Amino acid sequence: MAVADILKKLFGSKSDRDMKTIRPVVDQILQLYPDIDKLSNDQLRARSTAIREKIAAVEKPFEDRIEEIKAEMEKDIPVKIDVSQI
Repeated sequence: MAVADILKKLFGSKSDRDMKTIRPVVDQILQLYPDIDKLSNDQLRARSTAIREKIAAVEKPFEDRIEEIKAEMEKDIPVKIDVSQI
């Protein structure tokens, strides 16, 4: 038995570890699916719009801060030149 096989048995494959990581999210989605499946297309669009707005509201402070940082980076940096050394 190769070392790789032993490690695979101990820790599982990359695929197994990935599945273990995402399984709780998949389970949450599967729990919500019956409620979402009942919605009409218009209701789904409205819900999607509401979710986008909620995400945008959460992101706004971060986006504003990024813009502030970019503005600061664009400012000229004053450079003092000592002409006595030239």
